[in-house]
Amino acid sequence: MVPRGVTRREVLTGLGAATLSQLLPGCAAFGDDRAYLAAVRRRYERELLERIVPFWVAHSVDRECGGFLTCLARDGSAYDTFKHLWMQWREVYMFAALWNAGYRERRYLDLARHGFDFLLRHGRLPDGSYHYMLDRRGAVLSDSDGGQEVFTESFAAI
Repeated sequence: MVPRGVTRREVLTGLGAATLSQLLPGCAAFGDDRAYLAAVRRRYERELLERIVPFWVAHSVDRECGGFLTCLARDGSAYDTFKHLWMQWREVYMFAALWNAGYRERRYLDLARHGFDFLLRHGRLPDGSYHYMLDRRGAVLSDSDGGQEVFTESFAAI
C-alpha cells in the first residue's frame, strides 16, 4: 500500500519528488515533464512508423511461402530462412497491435492475418500447441529445442 501523500511518480521513481527535469539532463529545455514526454513520444512514434515498421514490411514478409523471414541483416537480406515460430508470432502481434492501437492502415491487419494463417496452417499441432521451428515452406524442423517451445506458445497466447 502506498502511504498517504506519496505521489505515483515518487513510487515509480523511488527518488522522492524528483521531476524528470531533475533526473534527465537536457529535459529542462522542454519546460515541464509533460512537454518532454510528448516530445519523446513523438520521436519514438516517428522512429517506429517511419523506419522500423517500413523495414519489416519491405524485407520480412515472405510473399512466396507465407509467414515472415526474421533473420535479416541490416540491409534487409535474409541470412537464414528458418522460421522460428516465436518470432513469427511476434510479427503477427506487432502488426495486430499497430492496427488495434489506432494506426488503421489496412496493410497492418492484412500482414497480421498473413502470418496468422501461415502459423495455423503449418505450425499448429493437433493438441493446439505449436512446433518450435519450420523451414521456409512450412515443413517441421523441430518440435522442441530443449523446452524452448514455451516461447512459441507464450507469444501465440499473446
